[in-house]
Amino acid sequence: MSLKFKFVPLTFLKDEVQIKHQIRNTIILRYLFDKYNATTKLKHLISGTQYGYNASALKSGNNKFLRISDITDGKVNWNDVPYCDCTDEKTYLLHNNDLLIARTGGTTGKSFLISNPPKNAIYAGYLIRIQANNENNPEFINLFLNSYIYWSQIVSLNKGEFRPSVNAEKLKSLIVPKVNTNIQNDVVRISIGEKVKGYEDLFLAIDNALSDYDKTKEISSQIEIQKKYYENIKQAILQEAIQGKLTENWRSENTDIEPASELLKRIKAEKSKLINGKKIKKEKDLAPISKEEIPFEIPENWMWCRFKDIVQFQIGKTPESKRIEYWEKGVYNWLNIRDMEDYGFITKTSKKITSKAVNDVFKTQSIVEPNTLLMSFKLTVGKTSISKIPLYHNEAIISIFPFTGIEQIFLFNLLPLITEFSVSKKVLMGQTFNSTSLSNMVFPLPPTSEQKAIVEKVESLISKCTVLEQEIAQSEQYANMLMQAVLKEAFESKNAVVESVQMDRSIQLALMQMMFKQNLGINYGEVIMQKTAYNLDHLYPKGSSFFPYSYQSSNHGAFSVQLRLELESNPYLTTKSTEKGKVICIEPKQEATLQDAFSNPVYKGYIHSLTQLSEIYSLPIIGTKSDQIELFNTVLKIMNDLGTDKIDEIYASMENWEIQQKGYKSKAEKFSKIETEKILKLIVKLRN
Repeated sequence: MSLKFKFVPLTFLKDEVQIKHQIRNTIILRYLFDKYNATTKLKHLISGTQYGYNASALKSGNNKFLRISDITDGKVNWNDVPYCDCTDEKTYLLHNNDLLIARTGGTTGKSFLISNPPKNAIYAGYLIRIQANNENNPEFINLFLNSYIYWSQIVSLNKGEFRPSVNAEKLKSLIVPKVNTNIQNDVVRISIGEKVKGYEDLFLAIDNALSDYDKTKEISSQIEIQKKYYENIKQAILQEAIQGKLTENWRSENTDIEPASELLKRIKAEKSKLINGKKIKKEKDLAPISKEEIPFEIPENWMWCRFKDIVQFQIGKTPESKRIEYWEKGVYNWLNIRDMEDYGFITKTSKKITSKAVNDVFKTQSIVEPNTLLMSFKLTVGKTSISKIPLYHNEAIISIFPFTGIEQIFLFNLLPLITEFSVSKKVLMGQTFNSTSLSNMVFPLPPTSEQKAIVEKVESLISKCTVLEQEIAQSEQYANMLMQAVLKEAFESKNAVVESVQMDRSIQLALMQMMFKQNLGINYGEVIMQKTAYNLDHLYPKGSSFFPYSYQSSNHGAFSVQLRLELESNPYLTTKSTEKGKVICIEPKQEATLQDAFSNPVYKGYIHSLTQLSEIYSLPIIGTKSDQIELFNTVLKIMNDLGTDKIDEIYASMENWEIQQKGYKSKAEKFSKIETEKILKLIVKLRN
């Protein structure tokens, strides 16, 4: 049967138990499709459809008024459900085994099986009710509605739609397995974990799918840990920067630097001059900084000051959204927080305003010129960007104009963490972060020259973090691809005929590197790829025959000249220099092609073998170390060349295997007989 279904991540479904339940149900339905080779449409399983009642929710009334938002993780707390006064109870009253389905919005397709509803309970207008007919089990329909067989079809129906929705006719057209009530009853029991005689192969398929899912989730969990680790590193760098710890050595080498107190005096003089020239308004003096306000110690030549001591800032405005004349055919860029890129540059805005909006709303407020520092201080607090275009912005953003001696790029890098200190204090005190609190925000001020030194140090360290961030993002993408590939295999029809198509060897080699990065978190170089290609084809006696290469015994192990040439010309791979030498990485522009190949059935057996070999490389005896992979490959090649598994014969061959590595002249010099025997036992065990 050629029906194709896939794993669909659902934003509103976070509970792992519920996700596994959906996977279990999908395997059950796939089993029914394959075993009975018969389909029907949902309309043949139900007696009809009915849209819900349209009314406003009330605190009290005659009828409990169930909405989709009242359903969480497959449950309803009826005590929290609001009321309404329904004028047509007969049409909308809820009954046992009614099935409700959300028909629009972000939870389109979400469903709920009614059980023991309160008296006179009805359901809201954004829901559709379906009821099983006399020939079908409502719990079987509920099983279908909680499967990726169902969700694949819902997503397909809404492809390209800005606002997802389903209607009664769309629901009726959904494809389900055609089976009798006895079979429906059996699989409903299996769905809730019961064992039913005669379905042993189905139980095995469910166990395998859930086991594979758990393995991929473990990879995803490790990636989440890496993401938190990255954020902690970045936070630590900025923390040390604002405390002066990052530039301790710099200060010891630059002892004649003017202290920040002198900088503040000059800024004060600059302010007075601007006030006298009526370029800025005189403001009320800021209060002295108390000891209680100081969050940490700073170097002696720094000064604690208030934010308004060192900058001028301007708060934006928002033209009334209902006034079409403010927005239609707008020509002036207008910025909101969603347009801001954290630590980035503003090159465009999602909205524009008209001249009338500028005149009516912004009035005398000047347009923000390019290269102005911007920061959000409401909702999302402390996000900094630099404008590269002239613009206006909303009241949740300030444009910042530092006085002479205050480096814009210093503020750009460190304001997010400094505002975080102030915001957390305000929150603890039950206060909001506004213009006044922003002006009074305490700020650790270094001398101008040290500001520059801090920026240089921060940017150097953050650039290294960015490489880590990119690698984590790539790993996350690969993890998602792996999840899709694993579940695609589980959801595929076992009766489907796969066309006999040859694998593209360039893609094979790229997938090898992708699996290394995904499963082991490592980009290896050519040497390990050479060994892995050999290991894939020679680990098991029958051989996999993934590659056509002939190998010779070289310095590091099995080596193929043809493989080296193919790696050098591979369009999907690129090389990168690291402290340990050159490693091979995926060419970013080719990731989409490889993603398609990852889920292509043609590569299914190859990816499975790669996964198994990655697991072997992860064993403690190897520990993903290059030297241990070399030993594994060396022992395997000798075993195949000599047709032996005797340690004495293998180690004698290693004594005659000449190499030139770090002072070692033979494989036996590099690897002891004891560790060689351990690897030999592992290979023998794997082959048996």
